Amino acid sequence: RVSINTAAVKNPEIIKNISRKFGSSTLVVSIEAIKNSDGSYEVYVDYGRQKTGRDAYEWAVQAAELGAGELMVTSINQEGTGKGFDLELTKKISESVSIPVIACGGAGDAQHILDVIREGKADAVAVASILHYNFIKQYEIKHNEFACEGNIEHLKSKRGFSTIEDTTINEIKNYLSINNISCRPCTRETAEQTNPINQWSL
Repeated sequence: RVSINTAAVKNPEIIKNISRKFGSSTLVVSIEAIKNSDGSYEVYVDYGRQKTGRDAYEWAVQAAELGAGELMVTSINQEGTGKGFDLELTKKISESVSIPVIACGGAGDAQHILDVIREGKADAVAVASILHYNFIKQYEIKHNEFACEGNIEHLKSKRGFSTIEDTTINEIKNYLSINNISCRPCTRETAEQTNPINQWSL
């Protein structure tokens, strides 16, 4: 399974071609959008740096019609803030297409994930920072370890802690399960990798 954004916006037919050759289940179309002052959402490409002038909702519908198997929707406004997902953006796209929608950008705690599933109608959720900060908290990173990773110094600085509540995959799944959201159970191996202090909590 692959995810494409810029290539699909520049050449929408690539969605149809990939879907026909490999099946729609292999293709995720990533949509990165910024909310404008008038309330509209504009699609951005090139890692969220280049405007396209395309409406995010219209592009989502077109991508689905061309054969995308899933859509990954990222609010650039919310990404990395830890202040929650853009529920309006996610909900409108989810209600406009018949394929699964993955919400991305903004998770600061487990409640935000629950909110985007319930209120934003997301079928799945992608998270990053809330897991990264937990990793740094639990493991002492040596000076030269992960030297090739550009974001280690940022993580070690612990910037973002004011809005990001570090957690584990197990803790997120437990929270969702308590709130009647069905989750795939963690295996013992996954639990040990993601939460060595509280192993196999599911």
